Amino acid sequence: MARDFSKISALLVLPEKDSRNQTEIVDAVRSWLNQNPKWLLIFDNAKEPSEVGKYIPESTLGDVLITSRNPNWRGIAEPISVKELERAESIDFLCRRTGRKDEDLSAQLAEAPGDLPLDLEQAGAYIESRNKTFQSYLVLLSNYQKDLLSWRPKDAPCSPAVAATWEASFNQAKMRFLRAPISSI
Repeated sequence: MARDFSKISALLVLPEKDSRNQTEIVDAVRSWLNQNPKWLLIFDNAKEPSEVGKYIPESTLGDVLITSRNPNWRGIAEPISVKELERAESIDFLCRRTGRKDEDLSAQLAEAPGDLPLDLEQAGAYIESRNKTFQSYLVLLSNYQKDLLSWRPKDAPCSPAVAATWEASFNQAKMRFLRAPISSI
């Protein structure tokens, strides 16, 4: 997080941006946030409140969003649980997100990650950006999930469906990179 705050200080062109003292940089960014309105600071997949606390500004001029699988944030933030969607909501979401109308296949796709909003968004974004069908995505998901489930730790920070989507994306990017002429790299 200190490294991310260094990047923020550079983007804000703060005088402390070149400091070697991480505490000084963090304090400068927090000071800026405390004095300026309309910002959003996101701590994604935070593990413990103690890791994040010293980075959160006191100001209410902006907003802080913390995503975590840890439910114990009451001392720092007001927790909001993200629940599974109802199957009909998942189907509707996937059809709207992708512009596709196949309710039977979207139901199968919604079932794979268990109607979890993040997984459905990842699937929808992948389908839309790659112009895939629900059927081709289900095949891809099936192929990659088998491999991923064989080595994935039980406490991994994302579901097998999201991991499969990312694995497929990385493999496609790697293949494009390997096929690219040296001059275009």
